[in-house]
Amino acid sequence: MAIPRLLVVDDDTETRMMLTQYLRQNGFIALPCASEADIRAQIGAGRIDLILLDVMLGDENGVEICTRLRAGQDVPIILVSALSADHQRMAGYESGADDYIAKPFKPRPLAGPCPRRAAAGAAVFLADLPAQRGDLPLCRLDL
Repeated sequence: MAIPRLLVVDDDTETRMMLTQYLRQNGFIALPCASEADIRAQIGAGRIDLILLDVMLGDENGVEICTRLRAGQDVPIILVSALSADHQRMAGYESGADDYIAKPFKPRPLAGPCPRRAAAGAAVFLADLPAQRGDLPLCRLDL
């Protein structure tokens, strides 16, 4: 079975690298991206099994990026945002996101089930992360 390849998309370098490092330490190939151009370059370079996409990306909008990606890609997308009102979550789901995780969060909630991933038989199941690996200190960062 191939090692799952994930994109970690965030405009904040520290947050992006911290989550990338956490995922790598737990057996995933995690590739950092800061923009839609980075995402498209990584998709063009090879298989991507999951995208963790921040909603507020400086000059870019993760929900809009998700909509554009959905036009030509079927890769699972989890939106991550400090925007957690019901209408904001619904906009994320309507854009084609498979899940929407509100900040702050600990990496372990990323292990929750994604029905579309499971139905498609995708190889990415973050639930395989060790339960007691330790918490990543993301609660104060804009992830």
